[in-house]
Amino acid sequence: MPRRSPRHRSARPGPLRPGTVLAALALAPLALALAAPTTAAAPPEKPFVGGRASVARLGDRLPAVARENGMSRAQLRAALLADRTLKVDRSLQLAYFDEAADAGAPDPAPVAAAAPPTTDPVFSLSSLPGAEKTIYLDFDGNTTTGTTWNSAYGVETIENPPYDTDGDPTTFSATELAVVRNAYDVVAEDFAPWNVNVTTADPGTEALRRSGTGDTRWGVRVVVTSDTFASCGCGGHAYIGAFDDPTDEPAFVYNSGSRGVAEAATHEVGHTLLLAHDGTTSGDAYYRGHGTGETGWGPIMGASYSPSTVQWSQQEYTGANNNDAAANYNNGPDDVAIISSLTNGNGFGLRADDHGDTRATATALTGPTVTVSGRISTRTDVDVFSLSAAAGPVTVSATPPPAPVANLDLALTVRDSSGAVVASADAPTAHAATLTATLPAGDYTVSVDGVGAGSPTAVPPTGYTDYGSLGTYGLTARFTPATTADTTPPAAPTGLTATASGDVVALSWTANTEPDLAGYTVARASTAAGPFTTLASTTSPSFTDTAPLAGTNVYRVTASDTAGNVSAPSAPATVDRTPPSSGTVADGELAVVGVVTGTVADTRSADGVGQAVDEVSSGGKPNSRYDTLEHRWSFPATDGSLSLAVAATVLDGGDADSGMRLEWSRNGGTSWLPVTTLTGSVDSSFTLGTASGPVWVRVVDTDSTAGQLRPDTVRVDLLRIDAQPVAPASEAVVSALVAGTTSVTKSSAAGTATVTVTDEYGTPVAGARVGLRFSGAFSDTPTVTTDASGTARYTTAGSGTRRPSFQVCVVSVDAGPLAWTAGPVCRTV
Repeated sequence: MPRRSPRHRSARPGPLRPGTVLAALALAPLALALAAPTTAAAPPEKPFVGGRASVARLGDRLPAVARENGMSRAQLRAALLADRTLKVDRSLQLAYFDEAADAGAPDPAPVAAAAPPTTDPVFSLSSLPGAEKTIYLDFDGNTTTGTTWNSAYGVETIENPPYDTDGDPTTFSATELAVVRNAYDVVAEDFAPWNVNVTTADPGTEALRRSGTGDTRWGVRVVVTSDTFASCGCGGHAYIGAFDDPTDEPAFVYNSGSRGVAEAATHEVGHTLLLAHDGTTSGDAYYRGHGTGETGWGPIMGASYSPSTVQWSQQEYTGANNNDAAANYNNGPDDVAIISSLTNGNGFGLRADDHGDTRATATALTGPTVTVSGRISTRTDVDVFSLSAAAGPVTVSATPPPAPVANLDLALTVRDSSGAVVASADAPTAHAATLTATLPAGDYTVSVDGVGAGSPTAVPPTGYTDYGSLGTYGLTARFTPATTADTTPPAAPTGLTATASGDVVALSWTANTEPDLAGYTVARASTAAGPFTTLASTTSPSFTDTAPLAGTNVYRVTASDTAGNVSAPSAPATVDRTPPSSGTVADGELAVVGVVTGTVADTRSADGVGQAVDEVSSGGKPNSRYDTLEHRWSFPATDGSLSLAVAATVLDGGDADSGMRLEWSRNGGTSWLPVTTLTGSVDSSFTLGTASGPVWVRVVDTDSTAGQLRPDTVRVDLLRIDAQPVAPASEAVVSALVAGTTSVTKSSAAGTATVTVTDEYGTPVAGARVGLRFSGAFSDTPTVTTDASGTARYTTAGSGTRRPSFQVCVVSVDAGPLAWTAGPVCRTV
């Protein structure tokens, strides 16, 4: 492997160390317009030159640049003179400028506009969530700063507009969304064998850059846009080996057509993984493929915009030129091995095998009809399935995704218990395979293999070898199961949840995976001890109880199989539909910002059933986005002194966002008063004050710091307003609150005040707001709120004195309609 240069690390323009290879899926020579000089000075040096001019520019640096790119001096010189797509920039770096897929099609003029909305499901696709490596397909525009692109073109900021083909960059049309989906399908299938997540959801910059030797999470952003800075007339470009760069170093795609965008995206990612172009010995920079129909073929690292089958390659075609030990920058000709490498700094390894390759490790198929999914990861990977069939027909079919998404050509082989082949299928001109055979009763295996077609090294070539026949498939088998008695019950269902909504309770649980599963039985009782009454039988992992009990409802589910075996019951799920003993619950809601799960009815009692509000992105330019939410509940409150009972939990998304707040309004939302700040879990009651008529309560994110893009969730279990009549002015209660014992302690650095508030009958008062004043060693003037026991505590910051002396006074108590007339109460320490 060549020694990689410490390249593209500066955001400012200037010479870079030689040896970097810039790969571009572009298809015309670079046309970079330079401003006319205002004086008679010599014209500026061209950014890129090719052919003999490039050899001259390298001069005595030719051997060093060749060595840093895994080539000999003679190899690099020959390549520069023979390859019209290979050029040298002013910093002595190599770059490819290649033809675009949309040759002749006009490039839509870039329009400055905010990023269009990305709320469509197509922008939340992920092929392998949780993978450490990421390929992000970015269609909604990007601001590129601090990268080699900025240095190379001498610009501090590169504004990449959103993908747009209809002249309206503020929205995504149905046609544009279809291009996004097709690009995701193609790229995800191209990288299906590997431990990498292909996604259309922005993972954040930290998931796309390698910050140091201890960092295990990195990847590449593929910006699908129009060319606003390179003026290359090309279809895209990417730096060789940039997948593990310490900056968010994008690859770019400028093609606009569906096929051109999809194939170019994988092609450009291939360059970031150290792959060069697949061309021919006759001088073609790109091999464009051969053959017709479903088995017409081309390599991903060629210019394969027409063939139905486009695969990774190790140069197994007539006239291949990228096929010696120095290929792909001294990494050899094997694309799959290079991408799988965990030592070249860019690759990310294969996913674990999903099905065994032998009879002993085969995945069992249980009829009469079963469908499973699978994945062929290498040319030696064979997925094996087993089945026990009664005498009669056995039908098996294996189907990959439709062309041009599929890379996988499938063959099926059925063997008996002795290993003898009894049936097989391999369609010579199609990717899918189907067979039907009438077999005697017995045990059989079905092997699924990725295969080739035709003779790619013949003259003229046809088809492909099994090398790149990789990817996903669905397998369906139909047969009569053997009559061996089945006495094994299914596993007990898991994940049972019960959610009350109005007068119904919705149940859901995790679907069982047994292939012979027949269905589920739902039962209910009023206590966990039973007795349980059967409510229904269903084949779906969900059920709605339309007539729940008025009080406690305890649910459990059992699973049964086709042989009549019944599982143990699931863990119970409980819903308490006992109405609140007092108070008013929300009867309306308004979702302002955020994604809401559940209904307003889910907040009526603390019963473990909650309404969730998830943050969403604020939109706008990527570098100024943040996550946010606001949800409101309305209460038909009556006159009186109000308190709000709340049971809620904030689930932190993992960033520094910490501004969630609960507020209330007595004037329909014209103005809002604070209730409490939400962090973690809260289960308490808060004094509001008086109101007449409807009341609104809202939860709102008050932190709009740019870059906070990991959504938080607020889960609300209970919202209830209790009202107490307000005494007439002539009967106002005075001295109804008194300051209880105020104990003050001190440490080597801080002071602590504890305040207890009771009413005139000695009953603790919760939710009272107590104003404190520290003097002496401290000057704090905080306001604290009493808890359910009527107690509040406040600790100062350190004073720097080992044993500070101070005085603390209670100067005010606000407890709604109760009046405090005791005056300041102080304690000296």
